[in-house]
Order: sequence, then C-alpha cells, then structure tokens
Amino acid sequence: IADTFSGTGNIFEITDRTNAAGDFSRRYFTVSGTSTNIAYNSETTGTAIDISATGITTGKGVNITAGASGMTSGSALFVTSPVASTLNTNGIVSLNATANFLSTNNIGLLVLKANSTTSGTIQRIEGNALQSGTALSIASTATGGLSTGSMLSISKTGASGATAFTGDVAIID
Repeated sequence: IADTFSGTGNIFEITDRTNAAGDFSRRYFTVSGTSTNIAYNSETTGTAIDISATGITTGKGVNITAGASGMTSGSALFVTSPVASTLNTNGIVSLNATANFLSTNNIGLLVLKANSTTSGTIQRIEGNALQSGTALSIASTATGGLSTGSMLSISKTGASGATAFTGDVAIID
C-alpha cells in the first residue's frame, strides 16, 4: 500500500514483487487520487476480470453513473479492441443469456433507453470500410419455427390526432 501527503503517487497498488527490495515488473491494479487502472496485458487466454453476483434478483451487478454536469464528448462505457484478424466467436462485446427467460412488457436481453431525448440519434451503427459483410444481422436457428413472435418489431404508440407521429417509420436509401 502506497500513500502520500503531497497528492502525487498512488494510494493503493497491486504489483508482482520481484525481490526483497520491493522492485516489481508489472502493476496489476492501481488506485490514485484521479483514477483506477487495471492492467492484465500479459493475459492471453482465461479471464482478466471476473465479477460474480449470482444472488442478485432486483439489484445491479455493475452500475456506472457518469456525466453529472452533462457529458459532451466522453463515454460512460467505452470498449475498444484493435482486432486485425478473424472474429470466430463471441465478438468484441458479447451479451449471453444462458437460460430460457420470459420477457414481459417487451423487456429483453438488451434495453437501450433514451426516453428524455427529443432530437438526435439514439443508436448508430457505422461500418465505413465494410465491403462484403453485414452491418446488422438478425438471425435465428430455432427449429420449432416462429409462430407468434417476430424477428423485427417496429411500433409507435402515444399521441394521436394533431400531435400524432408524422415522421418516417423507416427510410431505406
């Protein structure tokens, strides 16, 4: 544990101590007065960070609150990977529901909400260099057949009459 009165240096860090003098070759976890850094750059297989919260029924496993004064160009969660090879499984970000769950009120595995947004773009998919791939794929390998659901549902509810929805539901150029 490192601490300082001067405001510089780290408050807490976990390293791989290499000798009795306290020398180290890697910092795994560092907490300073301004940020927290977790680095497992030598990890090639396995899991660098594993959070287990199997007892949660109505809480949150991870909660991120950001931009209290109005975020303009940052991100509450930013995931990047310099992938230069073929992705065969999982993807850069993967959400997996491993049990059969009942979805009520059209709440599913992924929910994007921006209910206070009055203009702008809520979701954007970019693939500027895409030449022979697919920007968005909606697929099912179900053998029982889709009998009462839908692979894609676009709906509008709310105002009617003079204040009704007057924009386009979909634009295909």
